[in-house]
Amino acid sequence: MDLEILYQDYSIICINKPSGLLVHPTKIAAERSLFATTLLRELTGRKVYPVHRLDRPTSGLNLFAFSGEIAGKMQDQFRSREVRKSYRAIVRGWIPEPGIIDHPLQKGEKQQFQEAQTKYESLAQCEIELEVSRYPTSRYSLVEVEPL
Repeated sequence: MDLEILYQDYSIICINKPSGLLVHPTKIAAERSLFATTLLRELTGRKVYPVHRLDRPTSGLNLFAFSGEIAGKMQDQFRSREVRKSYRAIVRGWIPEPGIIDHPLQKGEKQQFQEAQTKYESLAQCEIELEVSRYPTSRYSLVEVEPL
């Protein structure tokens, strides 16, 4: 799999992570899965440390550092919200007004939950002539979402 490198210097590298690629090994990943960390190590000849991750089905910009110290400092910037992270997504239905989704996420296998808030805003809407279930047409919105 070819990775599109968007930026690289001595300290960091930024890729356009394709959908379907895991950022790093996890407990649920199959042994034969491809990982961005492995591919980048092969491409650069250097160990990389993820600054943040994107879920397997998500595509987008993904930052890695070439040292654990730099990765830690950059992760601190994400935690303190010095860095703004936003996504664009196509969703079914029309999203009429901006809002906030406030829905805790389950953390791990235990019944522990982590606060999770996401701000969203509709950027565009469309309707296409495609029947879905009981609806004669399909409505979609392009939204910008920002995890808080």
